[in-house]
Amino acid sequence: MDLRQVLGGIILCLSVSVSDQSDASCVTRRCLASRLIDRSLYSQPQSPSCDITVDIESLKYSTISVDTKNMHFSSQLSLTMKWTDPELSWNQTMYNVSLVVLPATKIWTPRLTVGNAVSVTVKPVSSDVVVGSDGGVVYEVVMYTTVKCTINLFNYPFIDDFCPVALNGWKNKEGCGMHLKFHKVNWTDGGAAEWITKSVALSGESSRNYLYVELTVSTFNPVVSLIMPSILIVLADVMSCMLPLGGGERNSFKVTLVLSFTMFLLQLTQLLPDTGTCSPLLRYHFLICLLLLVLSMLSSLVLTHIAGGCSFLFCLGKKVAEDHLDWPHTQQGNEKVTNGVQDHATTMRDDSVGKVLSFLKTKRKHEEKEEKARAFAEKLDRVLFLVYFSLCVIYTICLSYISTKEFCSSNNLDFWDDE
Repeated sequence: MDLRQVLGGIILCLSVSVSDQSDASCVTRRCLASRLIDRSLYSQPQSPSCDITVDIESLKYSTISVDTKNMHFSSQLSLTMKWTDPELSWNQTMYNVSLVVLPATKIWTPRLTVGNAVSVTVKPVSSDVVVGSDGGVVYEVVMYTTVKCTINLFNYPFIDDFCPVALNGWKNKEGCGMHLKFHKVNWTDGGAAEWITKSVALSGESSRNYLYVELTVSTFNPVVSLIMPSILIVLADVMSCMLPLGGGERNSFKVTLVLSFTMFLLQLTQLLPDTGTCSPLLRYHFLICLLLLVLSMLSSLVLTHIAGGCSFLFCLGKKVAEDHLDWPHTQQGNEKVTNGVQDHATTMRDDSVGKVLSFLKTKRKHEEKEEKARAFAEKLDRVLFLVYFSLCVIYTICLSYISTKEFCSSNNLDFWDDE
């Protein structure tokens, strides 16, 4: 045996001795955690099938808010995930511990995706993860998601539809990636005051899982703030027929109603959602109400015009000629008395009586004409009231029928491309 072989044997014995002493001294959790961190396991665990199964042991859903104008639904997802990384396991006979705590940034952790998200924010519950001796890792995160939903709002606020939250892991066509396995799904109603979460269930298959979030609207606020004001304004317009046709009170009242409803519509335009072909029926309801109010106002103006003795286009003239309405007066100028003072006085008296009789006759005809025009206008007013009231009744029946039918449909799962 030469010197070189002897030195090699001595070095080997020393290294084994040092390794045994190091293993014997590393018995604490922190020492074990440091050794696991030194492995730098930042990549996804590599299995023969090129994928990994992540168990979603607990999922809690909560609706935070709903942007009805843009149809954006914000929610909070609290998840507890568990997966197995064999390279993070250890022998419990050598290390007498079953669990260690590692920084979440020092190992691989799953990154979940939401297919129909507008924005996603993921926040870990803790900056650490719990690792078991078998390589099992438990990680808790909170996801704040905002998704775009094309909910059918045709019958708003009387709607009952669903919004999907497409929660998945990544996966390519070759099969590499991450598969989520859901276990327990819970939900709370959350803080969206107008929108109510009725139920949350898991749907889909393979890499197309989604939460089926069934939503409805609390009808009290929309009915009180949107529907009831429009009905009351139209009802007030119908009852305005009780006001007298002349005098202008009815016209001024109807003009005030039209202006008030116009301002009401300008404010609602910023609040009502608009979903294109499934635009809320409430928009058309407001438009029809405005048309009814304007038609009622115009008809009232025309009737007032007719009641004043005018035709549809122009007035015939109510002013009686001054020579007929003025009290008779004596002729002007100096007249020569040819037949005596008595004959001249008699002639003047006969002329005055004739003028008075002509004035009274003209005035009587004018009053009779005004009376006929007023009677015709009142009769026409009653006919138009019946027509207006009938239109309101027919519209109410049609609106009630349409609101119970489905004239529009939407596809909330169109964000997935067909493969």
